[in-house]
Amino acid sequence: MLPPLRFFFLLMHGVLLFSNVLPVLAPDPGTPRAFSYETSDTTSGHGNVLFNHVTASEAVSFETCSDQINMMVYAPNESKGRRLASPKLKKNCQCWYSVQPLDHLDASDRRTINVAVAVIPPFSGIVEGSASWMGFFYFDFGGPGAISIVDGWSNLFWIQRLMPNFTIVFRDARGAGASGPQSNCFASMWEERLHKGTMTEGVGSMLTGGTEAAERLKAKWVAFAETCTKRLGGKNGVLRHLGLAAHARDLLNIHTALCRHYNVDLDTDAGRLNFWGVSWGGSLGHALAAMAPESLGRLVLDYVDAAFASLGHMCDDAGAACKLANRFKDTYTDVWNYLFFNYQPTVEAQYRVLSFVRLGHAVLYNPNLQLRKYIDQLLSFGEQLKQVRDGLLHPKNFLSFSTFDKKDHASQVASKGETDWMLPNGEIGYASQVIKCVDTDRFGLEDVSAAGIESAFAKAYEISKIGSDNQVASWLSCLGFSSADKAKEKIPAPTSPVRTRFPVLITGLKRDPIAPQRSAKGEPYGIRHYERAFYLEIDFTGHGVASAIPWDSRYEEVLGRYIQKGVVPNEEVCKTLANPFHELFERAEPSTIQNERMPDRTSWAAWYLRYSAGQKSWLRYCADHC
Repeated sequence: MLPPLRFFFLLMHGVLLFSNVLPVLAPDPGTPRAFSYETSDTTSGHGNVLFNHVTASEAVSFETCSDQINMMVYAPNESKGRRLASPKLKKNCQCWYSVQPLDHLDASDRRTINVAVAVIPPFSGIVEGSASWMGFFYFDFGGPGAISIVDGWSNLFWIQRLMPNFTIVFRDARGAGASGPQSNCFASMWEERLHKGTMTEGVGSMLTGGTEAAERLKAKWVAFAETCTKRLGGKNGVLRHLGLAAHARDLLNIHTALCRHYNVDLDTDAGRLNFWGVSWGGSLGHALAAMAPESLGRLVLDYVDAAFASLGHMCDDAGAACKLANRFKDTYTDVWNYLFFNYQPTVEAQYRVLSFVRLGHAVLYNPNLQLRKYIDQLLSFGEQLKQVRDGLLHPKNFLSFSTFDKKDHASQVASKGETDWMLPNGEIGYASQVIKCVDTDRFGLEDVSAAGIESAFAKAYEISKIGSDNQVASWLSCLGFSSADKAKEKIPAPTSPVRTRFPVLITGLKRDPIAPQRSAKGEPYGIRHYERAFYLEIDFTGHGVASAIPWDSRYEEVLGRYIQKGVVPNEEVCKTLANPFHELFERAEPSTIQNERMPDRTSWAAWYLRYSAGQKSWLRYCADHC
């Protein structure tokens, strides 16, 4: 058994020149105004106000976190699913606005950014630097562009239960949330919201619109890139400083500063950098491993098949008592066939198809939270279709999806002003596309003509009907960004497997429609990148293991033993079974896992149905719809 050492957790998955600016004609009102990023006080990443009260500093200087924390930290509640955590957390959580260079590679560039950092002391009550303290644990909840601090607070109960002797550190990545530089391609959050709400208007879908829809979609994304580069790009812009390497250097600097503040030696076990990254955070973890492998502790990685079929699989798992799975599949197929066989060659009809598909794709991110609502919607669509066939509903009114309300938007702008509407965990807009695109050299498209785009879409469609449109849209979103606006620092791909100080544990879900864990041959992607790695998988559908919270106790036990004691599985690839309907089942105390092997299917027989007070169970819900 390995000694109790740290671990590194990675869950997969334009500015104008400041001088010599020539006079120009009045800009088109529809064109965003370029901003001059000169100081870290210019703006947060995306109009976020969570750290407005915190004074920025280079050295660690803690201040009390926002009162908003008391509305964002949850714990399980037997009757309602979750509850607000104790208000005392606000007294323990400390916030710091860390001043970082905008350009880590050019000391002559004096521009800086403020990176928002939230630190929570060990849940066990031990003191940093004591003998039983295990170090700092950093989390990134992906996106990129997600408000990681808010996501961290929301999941803090599960994080602290898994690692009670770690100091937990959340931070918003540069260009996201409360961290600068500004990554909004538009002059205000309202302008961005309007663009995002109307982005797909008049585009249609390649599902039924073919090359014409592909051409319209490409034109939309190229125009978006032009808007971004005019405002954020150029030699002295901020786009070139939003790449993975810059994010990694921010983390390394923050970790060094925290160790210095608590008098922790970087060369000790407690001084290793431990990191948990969700989705894009997984890519950030790989960057850290490539840039500074000796600085890291334990390394755990969480990186689409025909994923939509797995929604039916989830209900199948509930057993013979639930017949909803068959009705679910039949209803979906019925609506799908009607949309295609009764197709009208209009953009509005294409939008109807696209909206139906995207509705299904959205639920795959976290079926635990969204499957019930989606089933209700799907069954409602089935009832509407029956009315159409009975002549009680006009076909044009079938499956009507609302579009962005421009009048309501204008009214809100007039009444609320430019920024008042933004909540601390408000929408991230296009931050995700901007941050990803500066690191992207290839888009998955060899031919970027309309025909080439449609051909790529057809291949994606063969893999998954429900995810094909989203896959191609993610490729197209980066087409208009030129090489001049790509990340200044690139991280070369390692020529051989990375040697880390400790073995790597990769963990993920069996069916992840956003970031698949396995190749077409069934081999876990992450293992090949490291000299010694293990793969731990949950039989579940969703994006990242965070979507499977609350975790099955056996999975949590194996993971916790690795984190806290350094015990690795005996097998390189391990599987654990988890029932997705958590509010239904509970188990007796898990037996000791001999040799760290996963239990087989029969060991789950001890699970039994539970009906919590005031809570409708999944099987009861399924039975109601049979």
